[in-house]
Amino acid sequence: MSMQAVIFDMDGVIIDSEALWRQAQIDALAQWGQRRALLNVKP
Repeated sequence: MSMQAVIFDMDGVIIDSEALWRQAQIDALAQWGQRRALLNVKP
């Protein structure tokens, strides 16, 4: 099977994943008992 195409998503071109990434960071920190406001978590 040969590769016919490669798609690179530079954040915001196909999907804006920054908000999802921040929420994932907050969820991960919460598992260790750390509570952070969304604005305090830097990408």
